[in-house]
Amino acid sequence: MRMIVATTILGLAAGVGGTTLGGLFVILLGRVAYRWLSPMLAFAGGVMISIVVFDMMPSAVSASGVVLACVVAAVGGLVIYASEKVLEIGERRIIGSLDSLISIGLAVGTAIGLHNFAEGMAIGASVVVMIELGITVAVLIAVHNIPEGVAMSVPLRLKGVRPSLIVLFTALAGLPMGVGAMIAAYYGSVSRTLLAASFAFSSGAMGYVSIADLVPSAVRLSSAFEAFVGFVAGVVLGLAVVWAI
Repeated sequence: MRMIVATTILGLAAGVGGTTLGGLFVILLGRVAYRWLSPMLAFAGGVMISIVVFDMMPSAVSASGVVLACVVAAVGGLVIYASEKVLEIGERRIIGSLDSLISIGLAVGTAIGLHNFAEGMAIGASVVVMIELGITVAVLIAVHNIPEGVAMSVPLRLKGVRPSLIVLFTALAGLPMGVGAMIAAYYGSVSRTLLAASFAFSSGAMGYVSIADLVPSAVRLSSAFEAFVGFVAGVVLGLAVVWAI
């Protein structure tokens, strides 16, 4: 029982700590000028695409095969698409309109939450094998989560959401990691196929948010060139984080 509690706390520390640090980084930048709106949104999209392409999907493919990984990733994208439509209908009925930046921020947070659940299971499975290994994996994932917290916080900060709420939202996005770690520790291990499917599902969710929401919004708000520069910068940062860990 103590091991399950300790593993859950470790997962929570890695998930909440990483995404919240990313949110705090955006907050400390101060209120972003409107002229930086486009490249910052594209930057967030680039970070997410980089993590999906260079880290999450390769892990899913190596564990479950190309076909299964691609199918599950497509399902992940469709789930986020459907959730956005439900959110859009609900917000229009309640407030009469839908703010695109708020919607994007929530969609990014949902995708990151799915990703964190899968990574939480990886932490729990590592702890079962060796406690030291679990701690190492948790630290690396916490660093990995910082740019994801940035991606979630950028659209919210650009909309003028209060810093306290940004911290709350990024912390909530990290909570599923604790849940995933607890489940893996409770069952003693996690099926390699299940873990791969979880990564593929969250890859599809994150990829959809980046391609369908963040990058198109960046282009509409300014120019394709500015969006391209921001996107490339985000890809480079995400790739640097992946290689570093």
